[in-house]
Amino acid sequence: MHHIISKSWIVCGLATLLTTTSCIEETFPTDVATEGQLGASNKSTEALLWAMPAFFNQLSVAGGCSYDWGYGSLMHIHDVMTEDMAVVSSGYDWYNSWAENKYMGELYAAPQFIWNYYWKAIQTTNNMISAIDPNQASEIQLGYLGVASAFRALYYLETSQSFEFLENDKVPSLNDAGNDVKGLTTPIVREGMTEKMTRNNPRVNRETMAEFILSNLNKAEQYIGHLKFTEKTLPHLDVVYGLKARCYMWLGQYALARDYARKAIENSQSRPMNEEECLNPSSGFNDITRWMWGSKMQKEDDVVKTGILNWTSWMSNETTFGFANAGPKVMISKRTYNRISDTDFRKRCGKRPKIRHWQAKPPSSLLRWAQDFLPMLQSNSDQCGKYTGPDGGSGKCLPHHEN
Repeated sequence: MHHIISKSWIVCGLATLLTTTSCIEETFPTDVATEGQLGASNKSTEALLWAMPAFFNQLSVAGGCSYDWGYGSLMHIHDVMTEDMAVVSSGYDWYNSWAENKYMGELYAAPQFIWNYYWKAIQTTNNMISAIDPNQASEIQLGYLGVASAFRALYYLETSQSFEFLENDKVPSLNDAGNDVKGLTTPIVREGMTEKMTRNNPRVNRETMAEFILSNLNKAEQYIGHLKFTEKTLPHLDVVYGLKARCYMWLGQYALARDYARKAIENSQSRPMNEEECLNPSSGFNDITRWMWGSKMQKEDDVVKTGILNWTSWMSNETTFGFANAGPKVMISKRTYNRISDTDFRKRCGKRPKIRHWQAKPPSSLLRWAQDFLPMLQSNSDQCGKYTGPDGGSGKCLPHHEN
């Protein structure tokens, strides 16, 4: 029941701000701000800056389903579509549409969430870009412009990969409207476009989109060095190079992807975690200083206030609240788990499965089979369980985390 929605158009209205003039003075409204006012000072544009990382934890962009809790949910979607995250069937699993590749039509809520999130996120970047004229901007504002360009590149890269139609042997590229969408990504909505322009704005192919993404990353590379903030919730030069590496991977230009990945490493102020830090039962993966870019939940965030619609709820098997503990526990495919070398300490992030031999067929209960044969990921660093490692030693397991 929770999958189906009515198709609707999401229209972002443009408010017309009226001003009165005279020969003496010009009066501006005091309860709202125009783009010109926002771009007039460093302090006013700073509000637009922090709106971008805040949107990582935006609640309810597409109707309020229990997967509608921000960018972390998109990461969760990517995981459940692979063997990295094998989830037992549960009535509490709101991600089963992606895990089982069903309810993906245009009238369903699952793809609508992805679509709505990215476009609203892109709007936060366009708000910043449209407020700053690089020819008149201060040094601080140029840094903000670099951040917005990096955020916009991230969103367009991922939304393109999500919606690009690739040739396959199961689904034809001719859609219900009779249009061949093979190789098409999404429309490009630039800053300053009117509503009329956006209504006549078709999807573009991969080459056109890649050109747009790389142009944003080039601007980010040019301006982001002016940024004075060092918080990891904002992108910096290492992130810009990392995004270029990801873009070139998408384009199949692997030599360039390798080169920019190396640049990202060389320009990063972060040091990869060693074994002791990674398996630390108090912090583990949750140390944002060890990552190039990350997101933080604040107690004021709506996703925190809900108690259950957030990253912890869906990723922590040990919590006494939330969805993971209620049924759709976080696990990893046994086949994928066994492919990890026993000498790789990251394998110890999951509990080893119980070894039980049976001859004829698996136990009738899928839940029992999964519990017996799939490694459980202990995802709450404060309540990690003990495990026995491949060499017989013991320790504690830590959160599965995606960078």
